[in-house]
Amino acid sequence: SLTLSNSSTADIGNNFWGINTYEGNVVTVNAGTSLNVSDCVSKAFLMQGNSQLLVNKGGALTVQGNGYGYVSTNSDKVNPDKSAIDVGAFVSSKYLMVFTTGLVNFEDGANVQFTDNYIRGIGNFGTVNIGSGTIITENGKTKTGETGSDCRVENGGGIYNAGTLKL
Repeated sequence: SLTLSNSSTADIGNNFWGINTYEGNVVTVNAGTSLNVSDCVSKAFLMQGNSQLLVNKGGALTVQGNGYGYVSTNSDKVNPDKSAIDVGAFVSSKYLMVFTTGLVNFEDGANVQFTDNYIRGIGNFGTVNIGSGTIITENGKTKTGETGSDCRVENGGGIYNAGTLKL
């Protein structure tokens, strides 16, 4: 588990996955703190099992520039794990694992931004609560010099939802 408190800032980037949570792990961003996850090859968060991501009022989460390492085939573009954060879904070369117990909660007044990721912003098979102050924009885009056929996701750049989504 990871808890940010006391005006702390954590920058996680340039990894394959930014944060990989397993059963029961909780990432908490408290008021006055910030977590930045950027430029990871695959994704910012892989949430497996009964894990949680909580951004409280006054906390800040920025997820930007992730997923640049994916080169998608046509069949990959609809894959549910092509997201900067995957809540409860993990796809291997042989199977899809779905954990419907994952929880993401962005409280009203939290500063949450999913922008400029080369894959979707959120892939949800668990529960995602999105409060006011959350921005999800410009995800699923091409890199400089690419065309639309190079895009890494076919069905939406914002949220791929097969779980519970509350706005």
